[in-house]
Amino acid sequence: MRRLLQAAVLLVICTIASAAGHGAAISVSAAGDIMTGSSYPTPLLPERCTDLFAGLREQLGRADVTFGNLEGVITENTSEVKPCKEGCFFFAMPPSTPQCLKESGFDVVSIANNHAGDFGAAGRRDTARYLAQHGLPYSGQDDCRPAILERKGLKIGVLAFSPSAGTCPMNDHAGATRRIAELAGQVDITVVSMHAGAEGMKALTLPPGREFFLGQDRGDVRAFAKLAVDAGADLVLGHGPHVPRAMQLYKGRLIAYSLGNFATWQRFNLREANGYALLLNAELDREGRFVQGEIISAIQTKQSGPTLDPEHKAARLVQELSDRDIPGHGLLIAPDGKLRPAAGPDYGSRSGGQKKL
Repeated sequence: MRRLLQAAVLLVICTIASAAGHGAAISVSAAGDIMTGSSYPTPLLPERCTDLFAGLREQLGRADVTFGNLEGVITENTSEVKPCKEGCFFFAMPPSTPQCLKESGFDVVSIANNHAGDFGAAGRRDTARYLAQHGLPYSGQDDCRPAILERKGLKIGVLAFSPSAGTCPMNDHAGATRRIAELAGQVDITVVSMHAGAEGMKALTLPPGREFFLGQDRGDVRAFAKLAVDAGADLVLGHGPHVPRAMQLYKGRLIAYSLGNFATWQRFNLREANGYALLLNAELDREGRFVQGEIISAIQTKQSGPTLDPEHKAARLVQELSDRDIPGHGLLIAPDGKLRPAAGPDYGSRSGGQKKL
């Protein structure tokens, strides 16, 4: 009888410990494209950079790690401007930009995107130099170096990809698989960023296969996102289309195919869904599995940064797109943006991507 009682007590303890292990351990907030004003071809800058983020300042400071895509170059040297025939955009942000982002709540940024080379190799070097000087971690240049942060006793690795020259190459699937798996073996939580896909209102739909825009191969975002999870990614954050896209749960990991624009001063098209700014909050357990989250909806105009949207347009759009483009996406997306797995956390196994021991 005593042995039976001891066994029962041990079973209860193990069950409680297991349940605790499936609770949230780390929170990540993620925003899409950020461009804080450009000095080229003529200066067009806000009076104070931090004003762009004032409307969501409280929300930006909540998570353990806050991520954004820095869409452009940090430089004062515009002599190596990229060749352009017509209709081109160039983004040269001031050297104070990293400090502005830190003060606004950002902890890490991607610099892998189609505007990273607006001012050539010198612009890429300046961007990395200013971010390092201000102590803002980044990933995405062609050395494919990840950013690694520590929170709550966990190591969080961030690795950013895009199909554009001078960035970590997204369309090299074999190389991407290897790099993600290597990072997953070194850290506890692996976050992969992808700047990919076509652009604008026509890009709301998540198509099968590769996407092309202005003659450039913008990648197969569905294939890449799943490849990343199979290799060891715990959270995949897409941006680039400038509009929100569908989300899904894949092998227990959250994939956001596009976070849209977030804070893009003056020079971006912000009509219709181009002006829907969302901040994704994702809570993960210690194994990186998605527990719950929220899509915080905001609206931005050319005269302001994002401000909270009481109608939750971005969240409602993501819900609609997810249901339409990915039947069985595995998420419950409430009209107010609350997110959770459709039938409890999906603890399914995945191939590849060994976690750090």
